[in-house]
Amino acid sequence: MIRTLRDRASLTQEALALRMTRLGEPTTRSQVSMWEMPEGQMPDTWKFLAILQATEPEDRPETPEERQARVMRARLAEVGASRPPTGSGQPS
Repeated sequence: MIRTLRDRASLTQEALALRMTRLGEPTTRSQVSMWEMPEGQMPDTWKFLAILQATEPEDRPETPEERQARVMRARLAEVGASRPPTGSGQPS
């Protein structure tokens, strides 16, 4: 799903990592690569929220994957609002 979202947004792994970093979730290209592997590790919730935000669709028809991502964004928005501030000493 992550690769599909990235491809639909016409982003390279490096560009996605940069967008996520700018959104407050420091990310490297190698992390994006690992998430896209068939047996790769999934990102944590906050990284996944940043992926969804960084790959939001532009003005064009929505694909099934994008619809699924939009629904997930809406459901996770409530969770994201309760996230402790960065550097608060809370585990992430």
